[in-house]
Amino acid sequence: MLLDRDEELEKRYRENYRLKNEKLRSLTFMLEEKGILKKFNSAVERDCYLENLWIISDYRLSFLRAAGETDIEALIEKGVRSYFMFMKPYFTAGSSAEMQKILNI
Repeated sequence: MLLDRDEELEKRYRENYRLKNEKLRSLTFMLEEKGILKKFNSAVERDCYLENLWIISDYRLSFLRAAGETDIEALIEKGVRSYFMFMKPYFTAGSSAEMQKILNI
């Protein structure tokens, strides 16, 4: 792995991860409080959700580019749809219906 060979890069990546993780965690708590996301059953469930959200957030563009997608508009649209499709089971009923209308799904 690239991070294993570059100590400075590893340090920067871990700091980036820490900052983004804090933001995703805060956003998730806020979405729960506002009734947009269902309340998680446990801290473990929330942590797994956040870990997967991080993976999607951090690697989505690289994945699409590696798959041959070069159209920036398509990259963004596919990314947004994928992001919300991952979140869909966690939305409250009202939020899910609203998102389906917005995304035409």
